Amino acid sequence: MENILLIDEAESATFKTTVVGQKKQITIAVSGTASSATVNFKGRSGGVTASLAGIRPDYTTGSSAGMNEVWKFDLSGLTHFTVEVASVSGGNVTVQGRW
Repeated sequence: MENILLIDEAESATFKTTVVGQKKQITIAVSGTASSATVNFKGRSGGVTASLAGIRPDYTTGSSAGMNEVWKFDLSGLTHFTVEVASVSGGNVTVQGRW
């Protein structure tokens, strides 16, 4: 397992795209001091980028997260994984992953 810092203390909208390589899944933790934030997840394959659905430990599914949430994503068949901080209010947001 390898840890990866995707977004570090963002106070405004930003994104980061990472090459998936041979990795098959990623677990994401969204944290920080923000009172609220929206974080979107996307995958790319064959030149097409689309929202990527993940699953939380309580088996809730979706393609966007709020503060202090953990998500797991299947990366099979993808070439790139994108984390987009769409909004941040009242602080910052950090997104960390574990391949």
